[in-house]
Amino acid sequence: NIDTTGGKAIVAGALYTQFDVSENDTLTYKVYKRYLAGETVVVSENTSPSFTNGQTFTIQVSQANSTTLTTAVTATVSGAGAGAFVEGFNNAIAVFSDIVIGQTVV
Repeated sequence: NIDTTGGKAIVAGALYTQFDVSENDTLTYKVYKRYLAGETVVVSENTSPSFTNGQTFTIQVSQANSTTLTTAVTATVSGAGAGAFVEGFNNAIAVFSDIVIGQTVV
């Protein structure tokens, strides 16, 4: 069944499966366990992370009523600190209209 809520209805402790993990129409599955219900929150204990100016990475998200991930978007880190990483990440995900962004950079 397709999750029409985009993952919001998956309760803590539940197992769920992503199929066609490589997104290339092959028979692949990956089982996940939902650790907590609610929004995804990323936290780091490293208060002084170091990045390389110009470093890039890609981001894909799942969406409600869809069996595939979004097209990958590229994030570019324009600096060496945490603020540059957050800025690059936020700029990249701006194309996804249903993502709520909150940030705290110390």
